[in-house]
Amino acid sequence: MNTDNPRTSIPSKALQAVAFPFLLVWLAAAGFAQEKENGQPTENDLADAFAKPDGEEPESQPATEEPISEANLKPTPNRWSEWNQGVVKSPAPVPQAEKPLLGSYYLAFRPNLHVAQDIDLTFPYATTGEIETETGIGIGFELGRYLDDWEMLLSVGYDRTPLGNLTWMGSNLQADGSVSAYHFMVGGARRFHLGDKYVLRGSVLLGMANRHDHYKISVLTPNSLEEEGMQPTASLELLFDYEVSEPLTLSGGYGLRFLGNADRFSSLVAHSIELGGVWNL
Repeated sequence: MNTDNPRTSIPSKALQAVAFPFLLVWLAAAGFAQEKENGQPTENDLADAFAKPDGEEPESQPATEEPISEANLKPTPNRWSEWNQGVVKSPAPVPQAEKPLLGSYYLAFRPNLHVAQDIDLTFPYATTGEIETETGIGIGFELGRYLDDWEMLLSVGYDRTPLGNLTWMGSNLQADGSVSAYHFMVGGARRFHLGDKYVLRGSVLLGMANRHDHYKISVLTPNSLEEEGMQPTASLELLFDYEVSEPLTLSGGYGLRFLGNADRFSSLVAHSIELGGVWNL
């Protein structure tokens, strides 16, 4: 039999229904207070810690340096320390030789030592013999005028080539003599600048020479042959010049010389070594 009073049970149930949520809220608040007291950050505390004061912008991170590209930089052979530091200096340009004043003149002195090819000697009835040549010497003087990288010049000089034994009809005959030539030539030259003090120079000269051949053969009677006359001559030179000072330049190189034939003596071709100096006037 139910002895509960329905009037008293209804308020009791309503009070329980209100008290239960209130108890849950109180327990949650008490737990939050305990965690804060123990030093554990809450979600709101973390948000406040990262928050910036009003008016301040967040600090920007410093930009990282871009690595140096090996494709854009090349190390200099003697400066590897700069390559490691990312610094490369471009090589200094090669200074060019100063050109002489346009229209100025120069005087050159060019001795030479030359070796000539053997020449032929023609006898009556169209028989020929071959004459040995020996190492010869020569000297030349040039007066030139500078025309920018070109030169206009004239040359006068003397060359002497000794002659040796004669080979004739299978016999080696004892003989000696010489070929002498006084030449006068005109021509031009081209200069190629290789640096601050170095110049490569090529020249071509054409002219005439007074050729004198003197030859003695022991078995002939008379045993002396003489020929003299004006013959065409030419010279091709390739010289390397070095500027010692403003007025003085040293030069040396190769020369190819041609001298026309003199009646019974054939033409002469010689290869020479040229040495000398140039004075700017």
